[in-house]
Amino acid sequence: MDATRQSTPLEKTRLGNRFKDSNRFAFSSTDIMTCATKTGKNDKGKKRSKSRKQDSPKKKDTVATMYNECLHKNDEKMALIEELGFGAFLHMPDYNLKQHMLKELVNIYDIHDNTIHSVRGDVQITTENIGKALGLSWNGDPFDKRVSEKDLNDEDYAIFKMFQGKSQADLTMLVKRTPVDTEANQNLFKRAFLIFIHKVFLLATSSPNVTPKVLPTLFGLENTRERNWALHVHDFLLDEVKKAKLNKTKAVHGCYYVMMIIYFHETHFGKDSRKPEAQPPWIQYWTGENLRKRLHREQNHSTGLVQTGLLRTAKEKLQKRNMDLKMGLNLRRREPSSSSESE
Repeated sequence: MDATRQSTPLEKTRLGNRFKDSNRFAFSSTDIMTCATKTGKNDKGKKRSKSRKQDSPKKKDTVATMYNECLHKNDEKMALIEELGFGAFLHMPDYNLKQHMLKELVNIYDIHDNTIHSVRGDVQITTENIGKALGLSWNGDPFDKRVSEKDLNDEDYAIFKMFQGKSQADLTMLVKRTPVDTEANQNLFKRAFLIFIHKVFLLATSSPNVTPKVLPTLFGLENTRERNWALHVHDFLLDEVKKAKLNKTKAVHGCYYVMMIIYFHETHFGKDSRKPEAQPPWIQYWTGENLRKRLHREQNHSTGLVQTGLLRTAKEKLQKRNMDLKMGLNLRRREPSSSSESE
């Protein structure tokens, strides 16, 4: 007789129900760090065939890992990124954000006035604040929503087809392996980096491939600093948060990391602070120890996002329970009168 006890079907059902509705929102896989390992045996305890190799944890592609593995060793690529206007991104940490904290940010975000209402104060999410937080331009010409293929010339059409439907792994390899010895290769690297930074950060989604909303950024490399990047990020984020708040989708895509940075910065320094460390780009301050301490405070302090979120959820459940009990009591009171009328 096998000494290891197997779970009964009832126990498996209880275990599944315990986590069934634990989170209202699911966040993009590109921003929540997850990894899974598999054992060398299948469900029946038999060894797998030798043709199938054992899976290993997949490393997450982020701006920080790209910098640590590749970019910091190549001064020419670093200079090209600075030329694009994305140099501030190279200061980003390899963060691991807790899903319940991000969920609470979405819950307390008011889509009508674009404001986070918290016990620490009200923080408005504006295009200008997004630009200051990420070191991006919040003025200039906006990007098109989509690329019209019929309006492209032959050269632009070839560029469009080169990146259309590319996977995240393809973009990672392009950024890492593209040489920058010629002007053509430099432009290829710039485009690959722009699409990569959109895929994993600015317009992050759970889709494994490049989405159409990213592709308009491929064109006009000579005018990159004159485009309204902050509005580009803000519009996509706002649309995704609205979908989640209105329950049209369970996934929240976009750069909600910038929501967190704006919330941290304004509740820490206040508005219009003139301290040197409070100047844009704000992500330069929220790295290392500063970010670690604030995340710990938000998770454990009574006024933090996590604790206030748990308290609010508990109050909502209690109110719903009381409402259900009240409705049930009213129904029971009506039953005798209805039965007497029928008699």
